[in-house]
Amino acid sequence: MVSRSEGPERSGLAATTGELMRKADVAQLSSSELSKMSDTELVRVIRSVHQPHVGGDLRGPLQHLGRKPLAGLAWRARQLCRNQGY
Repeated sequence: MVSRSEGPERSGLAATTGELMRKADVAQLSSSELSKMSDTELVRVIRSVHQPHVGGDLRGPLQHLGRKPLAGLAWRARQLCRNQGY
């Protein structure tokens, strides 16, 4: 699994492994790291965290949402993890 000590490159690794990220790793993402992520990486972050406030199903294709909504959902996922103490 990807660890915090691997630096900004870890998001690229997470995107290529096909695995979900740990909540602790999501919580530690900086705003800069989130802004540099590809849409595929943002989707990986979003799917790594259950977001009960989202009315829609996040398991289907998300790339069609566009960059701004994906970034917003990824930011919310990070905030949820931080609020949970990760």
